[in-house]
Amino acid sequence: LKVIYRFGIALLDLFKNESAVFQMIARNDEFWAALRIWTHDPRFNFEHLVSRAYGNHGRGPSRRFGRGRKIRRFPRRPVISRIIKMENARLAEEGEFEEIVHKEPVKPLGLIEPVTKDPMHEKIKAILAQPVETRRYLAEWLPLSLSLSNMNLLYSTNHHGRLLEIFYPAVKRAKHTIVIFEILDKSQAKPTIAGMYASQAWRESPRVYGDGECMLFRLDPKPKCWKWRPRVNIDDADFEENSTKAIAILEQFMVSTRNFISMGGSPDGSSGLRLNEDFTKGESSAAAGFDNEPLCSSDSVFDVGLVEVYGLVSPW
Repeated sequence: LKVIYRFGIALLDLFKNESAVFQMIARNDEFWAALRIWTHDPRFNFEHLVSRAYGNHGRGPSRRFGRGRKIRRFPRRPVISRIIKMENARLAEEGEFEEIVHKEPVKPLGLIEPVTKDPMHEKIKAILAQPVETRRYLAEWLPLSLSLSNMNLLYSTNHHGRLLEIFYPAVKRAKHTIVIFEILDKSQAKPTIAGMYASQAWRESPRVYGDGECMLFRLDPKPKCWKWRPRVNIDDADFEENSTKAIAILEQFMVSTRNFISMGGSPDGSSGLRLNEDFTKGESSAAAGFDNEPLCSSDSVFDVGLVEVYGLVSPW
């Protein structure tokens, strides 16, 4: 990927500086057609492209500036990741994904069968992620880099009990986790299945953490996910006026204390999803950034049934 990225950036840089038609291009299809013609021209100098991508005489893609400081020609991986996320969000907003992405049937996430080393202990059982359609929806909603992952059950209230002090040690080694739980709504004939994807390992912390890859979702009924978007709910005048507070609420991705875990925030102090210290009660309201529907249709506060937490494991 690094090689492709280096050559891609170098190619675009050369095309911009050396092509006579670059400034006249107005549409995506025109750009790719012109780039194809330019690179297939007999005068195209591939060695010059390699030099632009990797520097001269093995010195690498950086140059000295001032008192020996280096200016990097190519950004580091976190910067690249942010650029990709921003471009994906822009394309989604502008409706351009349909032109460049070919939709194919989504393969469901794999499910690792839990094992126990002690035959005297009962094996932990995965329940909420058993349906293939559940794992297919999750694969579709997750970041592309995780869409082929396997789900490994780390924590279940049926097996471990209902305490955050047990939850944190059970999931601390998993960088990416999916929490799935039952909402016991008396107005519904069966439990609502909902949850959240956490982009960092859950841990007791005095600070907000996580990032814009976090998401809230409902699996049953009417499957739907709500991904974070970098914008502010402008309906609340006080919220809009205080930009520092607005940003803090907007970026309230993951909060985890000894009393609760939550995702998403809003000006009135409510959360997109919040589960209490013993996973018996939950709250859900519309959260800034996620623009989600409350996960419980009848009330913002609800009883919680089974809770399961899965770590995402690479298939390779």
